Amino acid sequence: MTILVTKGGIVIKKIYLIALLLIISSLPVSAFVVNGAIYTTTLTKYLWRGIAINDGPAIQSGLILGADGITLQLWTSCQQKISPDLFDEIDLYANYEHSIPYADFLTVSIGYASYMEAPFHYPNIIPLQEINLTLKSDIISSPYLTWYHSIDAFTINNFLEGGVSYEYEIGKLSGGETIIGIAGTLGYNLTLNNVLPKGKYSIGFTVAGLNFYSNYYISSFTITPSVLFQLGLNNEKNIDGSKIYKNYATASILVNYSFNIGTETIQ
Repeated sequence: MTILVTKGGIVIKKIYLIALLLIISSLPVSAFVVNGAIYTTTLTKYLWRGIAINDGPAIQSGLILGADGITLQLWTSCQQKISPDLFDEIDLYANYEHSIPYADFLTVSIGYASYMEAPFHYPNIIPLQEINLTLKSDIISSPYLTWYHSIDAFTINNFLEGGVSYEYEIGKLSGGETIIGIAGTLGYNLTLNNVLPKGKYSIGFTVAGLNFYSNYYISSFTITPSVLFQLGLNNEKNIDGSKIYKNYATASILVNYSFNIGTETIQ
């Protein structure tokens, strides 16, 4: 399905195709297996690092392809802030992950993200470019810490996010496996804020989040309803005087379909 027919959309698809070809060319000849997923999420409010992007519901869909620790993702969002017939945002993600030698319980990953907001027909739009570095562990509570840093010329942005999670398997339900989980996150901001006096920095905790969810696995599908509670930890305000980080309660449901491309040759 063609998502965009504009010049910006053609460029996005070309970038994504080139990245996919790089993944395929890096695979060993004896192993041609790509793991993939297609997903759609419906949510009551679109939050990005604690900031509300829209005042109403949003539909967010995407495609994930991965092999040998490399993952590519195309992500879209339609939050109806411009028109219900348009995608308001399309993002591209690339990530490489590898366990640390002699410490297999630790994994490090480096990623790249390109965020583009609509309207896409503007020829002078420059997407926000960002890199990130994550350290996580598979010990109990699965702790992680991610550092995000913008790399475009117009924005200075450094953001830290840490979190933990825990899952408990309930068992079979109507032919599928069911687990329940809880995840907590905490954000810390180090950003040059244009609203504040020149040269001043906004430093401090932003929001704390607690997410309750359930994964229902049946065949190649995963269905995940969830409820998120967010607590604003910062009194920083927008130029109009409204708070940037607020208390929210949101709900969502995700439907994910997993698939594999190719087969692995056993030597």
